[in-house]
Amino acid sequence: MSKKFTNIAFVVIILLMAGFIGYTAYTVFFQTDTGQVNLERDKAEQRKNVLEETEQEKGIDTNETFEEEFELSMSETEIQNAIHAMSHQKVHADDKWSHMQITPERITRLIEVVEMNEDKYKHGDTYLEILHKWSEGDFSNSVYAHNFVWSKLGGTIGRAKRLLKPEEEAEYIDRHFE
Repeated sequence: MSKKFTNIAFVVIILLMAGFIGYTAYTVFFQTDTGQVNLERDKAEQRKNVLEETEQEKGIDTNETFEEEFELSMSETEIQNAIHAMSHQKVHADDKWSHMQITPERITRLIEVVEMNEDKYKHGDTYLEILHKWSEGDFSNSVYAHNFVWSKLGGTIGRAKRLLKPEEEAEYIDRHFE
């Protein structure tokens, strides 16, 4: 009877040790400090590169009219990318890969595009809520706006944590737009 108990205890100890070693190996080799799998970071980096290449291919610049920048036929993903890129001006997030300065003209044009396509967009009402507040100069929803579109775009790294302080926003604008 005691030999049977000893054998069972030995097997349980071996299984616990194997589980601990496996968990430790997984944590060390596959997870970062933020808890995200390294493979997810690679995917996010690839998405960043694709977005940058797309902007270069489209030749987006500040001299372009907003009707050309935001065509009425924009896809929902393009709307999400625009809100996401503009929200970076207002929020603190670990990684920011797209940058688009917030202007009244851009906000107005995006509202026009969303209103024209609201029935086609799964989340058109949410985009309009975000953009209407922004058009009134109220950016208090920017963390929500960022994280909403970020999640719809499959974001895993760079979740917004808070609004930027005025001096942080000024620094961001200087670094990316002037």
